[in-house]
Amino acid sequence: MYVSCYAGENIKMESNMMADPSDFVIREKKLDYELPLKENETIELKRSTSELKEAVISIVAMLNKHHEGELYFGVKDDGTVLGQEPGRKTLRDISRAISEGIEPAIHPFIYHVDIGGKKCILVEFAGNNVPYFPYGRAYMRVADEDRRLSIHGLESKIGRASCRERG
Repeated sequence: MYVSCYAGENIKMESNMMADPSDFVIREKKLDYELPLKENETIELKRSTSELKEAVISIVAMLNKHHEGELYFGVKDDGTVLGQEPGRKTLRDISRAISEGIEPAIHPFIYHVDIGGKKCILVEFAGNNVPYFPYGRAYMRVADEDRRLSIHGLESKIGRASCRERG
């Protein structure tokens, strides 16, 4: 199944913001799974950008465990597609929330996607600089939930990251 996408080039700008959404170009993106979408350890679904803070936490939880993931705005957690009108301000708000809310910083790709005839937003992200922190706390993805990391879990994550750097 293919989804028509308007994909912005992930250009690093002085402000660490995405390129102007009006500069986006049309691309086709192949989906590797069947509809309806389902939440799992690397896919998160949000009804709308009103859940942006929770979305940032989910991004970090997936990065800390899998180093990548996808987040959809405009899709309920049961897979029902509601749609999310992706305006210029909406894309900037998403980009800003991610760049300001996650340490160390990541630079996701943000797409306009058409799912079942409704406009939605897809955020694809990846990063290997674990652990990541949203709003000063660490989280880990477990099934389709974001769990706060304990001190022991955080120490373990830091230990594994430093071993990779040396190895």
